[in-house]
Parts: sequence; structure tokens; C-alpha cells
Amino acid sequence: MVKLVAQEVMTALEFQEKPKYIIYLPAGALDMDEIDEFEAGLVEKFGGFTRPTAKGGYKNEAGEVEVETVWVYEIITESDEDAKIGEIAAYIKEKGQQEKVLVEKTTTRCSFI
Repeated sequence: MVKLVAQEVMTALEFQEKPKYIIYLPAGALDMDEIDEFEAGLVEKFGGFTRPTAKGGYKNEAGEVEVETVWVYEIITESDEDAKIGEIAAYIKEKGQQEKVLVEKTTTRCSFI
């Protein structure tokens, strides 16, 4: 029975190419109220997000290595949303006092089953 259901699901998969944006946010850049507002904004603008946690490292102005926790927001959209992503980056720069915000844009093949 399980094998039959798995075969039906596998044959029903239809992968579609969609834009995927990845926004990197240092965990301490925004306070918890701002994080709640930021995440609510992502849901409002895009319908949802995924947030795995990672570590990021860099050399500070003194030449010392710093390692910090980074929240990685992944957003899959139906079409290009560069303008909305730009608004999100501007919010992070302003509220989080960040000089720059790293954003990636790729194309992914995905299917919700």
C-alpha cells in the first residue's frame, strides 16, 4: 500500500521553475519586535518564508575575525519580485543599521506535494 502511494506521488510531481531569493540577516541586527514586523512583512508580501540559521564570518575594521549567527530567509515567488526584495533590504539597512545586505537570487525547480 505504501509503495503504491509513493509511486502515485512520484508520478504526480510537476516541478516548476520559480525565482528564489535568499536574504542574509545578522541575528542581532534587529530587535525581537523588529524581527516580528520583518517576518510579518515577508508573509504579507510573499505568502511565507523559510528561516534556517547559519554562521557567518568576516574581518572587522581592526582586522580581527568575527563570527556571528545569521538568519537566512529563503523566499520562493511566482515571478520576479526584485522591487519588493529591494524594499526588504532597505528596511534591514535602516532598522538594523547595516551598511550592506547580502541578497541572492536564483531559479529553483520546486513542487508542492
